[in-house]
Amino acid sequence: MSRHLIDLPAAERDEFSFRPLVSKHRIHDLNLVGDDELIALLDAYPRDRLQAFTMGTDRCRRDDWHYVDASAASGKEIFAAVLRGRLWLNLLRVDLVDRRYGDMIRQLTSDLQEQCKRLCLLSINFGTLLISSPNAMVYYHFDANHQALWHLRGSKRI
Repeated sequence: MSRHLIDLPAAERDEFSFRPLVSKHRIHDLNLVGDDELIALLDAYPRDRLQAFTMGTDRCRRDDWHYVDASAASGKEIFAAVLRGRLWLNLLRVDLVDRRYGDMIRQLTSDLQEQCKRLCLLSINFGTLLISSPNAMVYYHFDANHQALWHLRGSKRI
């Protein structure tokens, strides 16, 4: 088994960051995204940095999208709300709260730089973790350039 968290097929290595690609990874093997690990992370995460949002069911009604104040809730309460509701959480700079996430991001960066010779990464040493409800809906939008989305658990439909 490879020591890498991601092994890109040889045919995709020159195309990484030049077009959308779908590849398998082994981030889930690090035991960072189980229920207990996410609850502990939420307990440790500074509430003033936690972004929580809810949305409606109509993809055309963006005005149903609202901020949720989770400042007084425990990690267990927040995670339970994610499981039963229509909620998504945005944990910025998760690497500052738990060094294991920073280690994982550095390993991914190293793996990609080793495999993708055309890739020029100046500094990718931080990450945002998104935690969303099974029925969450994110309104159509564009992220900034040079984003990588690593799907860690559950299913995603685009």
